[in-house]
Amino acid sequence: MAYLRVERSAILKSQLMKALSMIIIVTVQVMTRKLFDFVFFWSEEVTMLLLIRFSFMGIAIGFREKLYLGIDPFTHKLR
Repeated sequence: MAYLRVERSAILKSQLMKALSMIIIVTVQVMTRKLFDFVFFWSEEVTMLLLIRFSFMGIAIGFREKLYLGIDPFTHKLR
C-alpha cells in the first residue's frame, strides 16, 4: 500500500512538472514572437509532445481511479 502512495505521488508530481513546463514554454514562445519577432524552432514540438504525454497519463490515472465516463444504459446492461 505504501508503494502505491509513493507511486501516485510521483506520478502527480510528474504531471505537475509537465503542466508547468508547458506553461513556461508557451509563455516564452509568445513573448519572444511578439516582442522580438523570433521563435524558437523546438517550442511547438516540445509543447505538443508534453500535451500528448500529459493527456495519456491523465487517461491512465482516470482509468485506474475509476473516474472515466460511462453511458448509463450500456453500463447497466454490462452488470
